[in-house]
Amino acid sequence: MPNGSLRFIVVEAKGGNSPLGTRLVNTTVETQGTPEYFEATAESMRARGGDAGRVGSDLLRAFRVGKTSDGKPAEVVYVVVRTPISSQGAAPRVGAATAKQFELTGQHP
Repeated sequence: MPNGSLRFIVVEAKGGNSPLGTRLVNTTVETQGTPEYFEATAESMRARGGDAGRVGSDLLRAFRVGKTSDGKPAEVVYVVVRTPISSQGAAPRVGAATAKQFELTGQHP
């Protein structure tokens, strides 16, 4: 980005009629696209360590405080991309992809 800040773009990719996935966060089932699902996934990455751990840490800091671990301004954009697939005729047909941004409430302004 022009001002030296970073934008993390997190994509949930769905093909055909695939629904959004879920995961258990504490005692609640959360759906892809929610802030709780995002944080739990980034925390899981952070816990793995290595490159995934560094990315997870940066995603969490960007979401929570608007900066990366080295202090650079950062933001998170969380989207779902859907690609319709129809099975008319002998071969499947892939339609045009669409994208929708999730609302990450609680993200640092």
